[in-house]
Amino acid sequence: MSWWKKRATEQAKVVAAAQSNPEEALAELKCLIENVSVSHGGESAATLVFGELSRAIGNKKAAKVWLRWAEEKSLLLRGTSIKCQRCQREAWRPVSELGTSIICDGCARPLSHPFEPTSLPFSYRLGESLRRAIEMDSIYHLLVMRAIRVILESGVEKVVGLHPGVDFRNEDGEQLEADVLVAMEGGDLLACEVKHRSTGLKATDIEHSDRLARWLGNPTVLFACGDTDQELAPIFTSAATVGGDVWRRLLTADDWLAPNPNLNLNGRYPGPDVCQPGADVPPRSKLAGDHEAKFADLLLTESL
Repeated sequence: MSWWKKRATEQAKVVAAAQSNPEEALAELKCLIENVSVSHGGESAATLVFGELSRAIGNKKAAKVWLRWAEEKSLLLRGTSIKCQRCQREAWRPVSELGTSIICDGCARPLSHPFEPTSLPFSYRLGESLRRAIEMDSIYHLLVMRAIRVILESGVEKVVGLHPGVDFRNEDGEQLEADVLVAMEGGDLLACEVKHRSTGLKATDIEHSDRLARWLGNPTVLFACGDTDQELAPIFTSAATVGGDVWRRLLTADDWLAPNPNLNLNGRYPGPDVCQPGADVPPRSKLAGDHEAKFADLLLTESL
């Protein structure tokens, strides 16, 4: 969303310049852009019901397991819609607020019959932590951080911190950013560049990541994206290198969708023999639907 707002603002400047009062037009356009949100809070927030969640996961029993976990972690909030019989205002309330006395937000009077007499249909909304993660474009960062932690936690050196959006500045005032910074127990720092899609990786991103790796004194740099192995753009696959003063490794959706990522950061994957444009992808990658089916099976056999 933040990327979209930045791009929309650039386009708004072009549109505003063609108006009779460019400054006023630009101010109005910027206000409209800032009001756009993919995850509105309050009464405008979207809800989903269990049937929709069950269809998304593909298994009713697995959906119940996941929903229980999501509620415990406050990723989703359970609630229901109520309607005031006096002023006709409709509102959604979480179950924590469904006490003996419910006050209407519209007329400030107690609701005498807030629920249907025979049923209480529940629906679900995003919890604030998940809503903010979506709003701030940090979902992929969180998924990548989780994959890195799982991959590295079995190593000799422990991970002591995973930090999104860390800026570095040298003595000359030059600044470089790590989308995700990994701090190891021995003091080593590992930088990761995160892209929503592999096509978003540019030559300047590779150059900046290589320079940051040299600043940090760590020969390894990570590039992560939301595509599976089979969807990777040529620029992303060709970025992988083994050897030289910087070793570039790739993290894809096949890593962060896997319950137990097995990418070996010190091994050859994804070495240049399998990462040149047009080369065969390693056999670990399947269609995205396979990940969803395996996740549903996992929910029924293991506890989250």
